[in-house]
This record gives sequence, C-alpha cells and structure tokens, in this order.
Amino acid sequence: MNKEQLQKDINELKAKLDLMESEFNKPKQWQPRGGDWFIDRAGEVANVISTKECREFGVEYQTSEQAEWARDLMRSFNRQLAWLSENDDGWRANWSEGIQDKYWVYYVAKYNTYNIDSSCLIRYLNIIYMSEENAKKLCELLKNGTVKF
Repeated sequence: MNKEQLQKDINELKAKLDLMESEFNKPKQWQPRGGDWFIDRAGEVANVISTKECREFGVEYQTSEQAEWARDLMRSFNRQLAWLSENDDGWRANWSEGIQDKYWVYYVAKYNTYNIDSSCLIRYLNIIYMSEENAKKLCELLKNGTVKF
C-alpha cells in the first residue's frame, strides 16, 4: 500500500466517522412512553402489555385516568373526522399558499354555543380544517343538537 492510497483510506474513514458522529448527535425524536393502560378500537380502556405499535400511535397511558381522559378527547376528534368524511365536499387545506381560508368550528363555553373561525396563515395543533360551507353546516348542526362529539 502506497502513501497516496493510505491517505485516501484515511480520508474515507474520516468522512464515515463524521457521518456517524452527526447521526449520533442528532436529537432523538420523541416517541410516547406508553404504559399499562390502552384505548382499544371500541374506545374501551383496558390494562394491557405494551406494544411498540400502540405506544407509538399514542394509545397507551400510564394510568387508567389518563387513558379515559384521552379517550374522551379522541372520541370527539375522531367523530369530527368521521362527520367530515361523510360530508366530504372535496375541499382540502392548501398550506403552500397563504391565501386560502381554512375554517374550523369551536365551542364558546361562556355562551354555551358554537361558532366558526378561519385563518389562511396560522396552522393550529389539533384543529380539523374544513371548507367554509362545511364549517357553517357543522356549526349549525352542533348548535341544534343534531351532531354531538
């Protein structure tokens, strides 16, 4: 082995080491810890042995109280998704441009009523966006009690 080949091998090893170090130093992506309490497909809370799939999907909790609280929130969110699926008007949020209004329905506890709002720039967490027409329709159905989440 000559000096040039040795230097080439050293440079390749350094590049591999740099790549390994950058991978090692990357912040680890958060995944739910999971727990002994699981929300099953029927919305029941049960004591189970943890599985990677259920833990990463976010349906395992440390206590039954946490699981019951999450179940109630999931039910509301899932029922809203189901309602939108059944009333699909083809509208989809387009976040690549800042001109499309995206609507959502919210509850005003102080007045015990529902209302709609929109934004074209801000993407809130845990909000299901929909067309203005569907937001108005859903808001009215929630107000008159036809739909309950």
